[in-house]
Amino acid sequence: MGCTVAVHIEFDPVDAVEDQMFKEFLRMGFEKEEIDDLYTIFIGMDADNSHQISRDEFLRGMSVEPTPFMRKVFSIMDMDDSGELNFLEFVCSVWNILCNDTRYVCTSV
Repeated sequence: MGCTVAVHIEFDPVDAVEDQMFKEFLRMGFEKEEIDDLYTIFIGMDADNSHQISRDEFLRGMSVEPTPFMRKVFSIMDMDDSGELNFLEFVCSVWNILCNDTRYVCTSV
């Protein structure tokens, strides 16, 4: 990813919602260190410190152009159609990508 962050940031749940989110990430198979790594990337993309990633922040963080394809990728990741990604949407999207069966990935045109 194009996003670089000099500081490693730990995801420490501060309320019951975040605690449930953390437990779900563990059930999905993520380890604590991986969650922290994803949180570090997420916070690095969050230029306005809103704890949400806008489409523009996402595209800048990924160092990609705002093509129709990349706008569609973002809209798929934005599960609640809010126009922004929260940390849960971000992690679930990464998990979906990592769990993709390579038999269904286009390798040539």
